[in-house]
Amino acid sequence: AAAPAGFADMLLQELIALGLSAEMAGGGCTVDTADWAGLYRARCMSELLLPLGGDIPLTAQAIATAAGGELTLPYRIELTGYTGDRAKMLLEIKRAIGGENNPSHYALELRIVCRGERCALWLKPSFDEKTRYAWRKHSISASMKPALAACLARYIAPYVDRPRVLDPFCGSGTLLFSCEEAFPCASLLGVDISQNAVQVAKENAAAGKSRARFVQKDVRRFEPREPADLVIANPAGNYGLTA
Repeated sequence: AAAPAGFADMLLQELIALGLSAEMAGGGCTVDTADWAGLYRARCMSELLLPLGGDIPLTAQAIATAAGGELTLPYRIELTGYTGDRAKMLLEIKRAIGGENNPSHYALELRIVCRGERCALWLKPSFDEKTRYAWRKHSISASMKPALAACLARYIAPYVDRPRVLDPFCGSGTLLFSCEEAFPCASLLGVDISQNAVQVAKENAAAGKSRARFVQKDVRRFEPREPADLVIANPAGNYGLTA
């Protein structure tokens, strides 16, 4: 289970809280479980990778053999670190595996990480974030990734007690919804200068049955009716937080 950069510890805490057996591993965690439903409740997980082999000859037939019968659904191939004729190698792999290779509409990704004459294989289920995050029906171009927002909210949780939360650059509402999932909030208010962003946030709030409220306003000219205990924002594609 991979986590957003720098937040593997947040993912580990969440997995353990969900009752799963997990350990830190590189930029994420290894999890030994058959509880897929429990695993997909992990909001801090950015992607799930299932190991198929770590020291496989870099040939189309060896890769197809290692993948076995796993690719029974439409799939795509991600080939990284390959220094040869990439298009030719991809074609050979597709022919060796067979099945339905569909890069534009797939349920599984076969990730091949090349290391000289050998490679490691991973299978990535292409889960839909909209099913993992009930509120994420729409997004905008600058929207924060939900897994990163979940990590930030989990990081904040021990330091707050039913705060009044303000996001002055709320966009589609991702940070506010993540806070609402992570800890009790007295109120949640999002402000954005973009009418489209506020409309998207309101639609997301309705979809997720959120208590968050949204206002279209230039925050430099906005005065909330009550003070905020927590200000959290993702301005200009970066994140910052103040408690």
